[in-house]
Amino acid sequence: MDMTKPPPQPPVNAQPYQKWIMDTFGVALFLLSKIANSLAELVSKTNRVRLSYKGKTIIMVQDIAIGLNLSTRTIKRYRSDEKLKYYISLDGHTVFTTQEQFDEFIEKNFVHSDDPRATDIKDRIKQNANKGVNSKTK
Repeated sequence: MDMTKPPPQPPVNAQPYQKWIMDTFGVALFLLSKIANSLAELVSKTNRVRLSYKGKTIIMVQDIAIGLNLSTRTIKRYRSDEKLKYYISLDGHTVFTTQEQFDEFIEKNFVHSDDPRATDIKDRIKQNANKGVNSKTK
């Protein structure tokens, strides 16, 4: 780029460019307001009121499924296998667990990355993944 030349002059009839710029800014502002509203809605959903039962924090089963990236069907299986203790409403529509019950579930079914069993689990996953790759290539 030649820095010795003066900058280009605006066109004689700048009206179309001004309209285009104003239209572009209008669209940008509209999109930004939509994004801001979506973020505000998301924040309001995550800032739910903390409920408790007999002084114990309540966790909705749907939140556990989302937090652990599991399907609600998997959570139902954990419940039926009695891995996860829970409360269910009399109409069967609302299911929750307490923080203590969730902590117990985690302690029984998960290991910390520092635990020697974690290395065994990772190795087993790698072996299973390799078996899947090898069986597909045969």
